Amino acid sequence: MKARLALSSLALSLAAMAANTAQAQCFGNVYSINGGRGDVGFLLDLKEDNKLLGYSNPGDRALISSRAAFSSSAMAYDPTTNRTYYVSVPRPADYHVADASAHVSSDEFNSLSLHASTSLPNQLAYFDHDAQRHTIVANVPATLRMAYDAANSKLIASNATKLFSIDPLSGAVSDTKAFDNNIAFGGFSSWGDFVFKDNALLYVTNTRTFSVDPSTAEMTLKSFHNIDFVTAATLDQNGQILVAAKNQNVSGNINSTWLYRVDPVTGEQVRIGLFPARVNAMSTNTQEEHTCYTATTFPNAQQTRVKKITNPTVEEGETASLKVSFNNQTKLSQTATLKLVNGTTKDSDYSRDVKILFSDGSSVQENITSAGTDIAVPAGVASFNVNIDTVDDKRGEESETATLKASMLANGNDRKTGTLTIADNDVFTENSIC
Repeated sequence: MKARLALSSLALSLAAMAANTAQAQCFGNVYSINGGRGDVGFLLDLKEDNKLLGYSNPGDRALISSRAAFSSSAMAYDPTTNRTYYVSVPRPADYHVADASAHVSSDEFNSLSLHASTSLPNQLAYFDHDAQRHTIVANVPATLRMAYDAANSKLIASNATKLFSIDPLSGAVSDTKAFDNNIAFGGFSSWGDFVFKDNALLYVTNTRTFSVDPSTAEMTLKSFHNIDFVTAATLDQNGQILVAAKNQNVSGNINSTWLYRVDPVTGEQVRIGLFPARVNAMSTNTQEEHTCYTATTFPNAQQTRVKKITNPTVEEGETASLKVSFNNQTKLSQTATLKLVNGTTKDSDYSRDVKILFSDGSSVQENITSAGTDIAVPAGVASFNVNIDTVDDKRGEESETATLKASMLANGNDRKTGTLTIADNDVFTENSIC
């Protein structure tokens, strides 16, 4: 009986541990606001996950946190004040189509499907997560997107043609720069959102991700993806880019939104699920918790790629060892391409016949050329060392360098470079220079 009770207690403990693990909380809670000119705005708490299948439980995927001051397509979170800032979308005051007011109520008049001839001023507001209160700050220019620049304590925002900064405390606008015409005329700047990742400002828009220089508004294409009607972007709890895309058909806006994760380097995307609201702006409160979920693994990340190469310094006559590390273990035998390129060295300063020692303990001898030599890398290997014998020439001289370049992908997109420095160990005299 005691044994049975002990086993039962153990089973209950394990079940409790499993339940606690399943409900573990991680910092990073995603919020959104809907757009819609003149529409009521709701601050929504999105219940995203690694992946959401089907659509049998849509009501569990978005919860109303509070009514916003207005609808918005631009929002950003400031962790220093625990505030989420947002800017109003255009709010019609009158329409080009005459006599609309004669056919609708005053409430209906605010959000008609007619082109506005005049609109109320655009305004910056914030939601204080501590006080649970919305506050309007000031009038600002028309704003389609923005992100919080933590390094400079300001909001980086833009409309369809210009990039500018907003002081979150006063609403004052500065540093206005014009986008390149190709960005504006191509229609890219009419969609999409800003997001800071690894201290760099990215612009995720229809079918493309750009890197942005905030000081000049210059954009550089970073990658292509296949998502259209991009409305919002933010970083999730794992630091991955979460992207919202409008869901619509000929009947109009369906008031639901697809969420994806995007790799800004490769452009790969993974669909997360459908959410039951317009998501026109997103931001992540990094001080609030959300149920933990695993990071998305993009297909390209499953390929073994070169991650880094060390940069050793040795004296003449010693053996240099440059370690080539991968992002993961090889699952099958793969081919690595190595290039050993002279900088200030000459071929007489070292031997191109090198020993390659793999992390599984096996090794090969190869001759590495400057044009490139293919190396067979066995399965189950996470790194290898390239051991290069240097030559002691008994001549005083400056330190010399050569570079080792390595890649695992056929297109060479993962190529990394390590620098070998050969330090002289001879006495440097004028007579030795000849």
